[in-house]
Amino acid sequence: TRGMAVGDSNGDGRLDLAVARQWGEPGFYLNESRTAGDFLGLKLTHPSGSPVVDAQVTVTLPDGTRRVSRVDGGGGHSGKRSHDVHIGLGEQKGTPLPVRLKWRDRSGEVHEKNLRLAPGWHDLQLATDVKEK
Repeated sequence: TRGMAVGDSNGDGRLDLAVARQWGEPGFYLNESRTAGDFLGLKLTHPSGSPVVDAQVTVTLPDGTRRVSRVDGGGGHSGKRSHDVHIGLGEQKGTPLPVRLKWRDRSGEVHEKNLRLAPGWHDLQLATDVKEK
């Protein structure tokens, strides 16, 4: 195997897997799990449409535990990663949860915002404040 990528290829909230092989056919594995829990998916962009690299997302679950993710471009030699944030939540029954966003605007100023978001996908535009697209 030469490389692999994990992401939600069809928008259903379940992470799928693509495999690149140096001398063989690539592989794709569609996640069809029936027991997937809830998730929070965020597409965080600047008003220009570019991703807000280094944005941090913290979700607090009802039991007080936290899930944290950050937007980055990947790592390692030629490493790449989706700019989407995908956080598994377990079973939340669609209940909106506290979400804390922390990011830098184009001038480098740090901003923070507390939101309540329901599980699922959200497109958010981050400048000096948050705007749902």
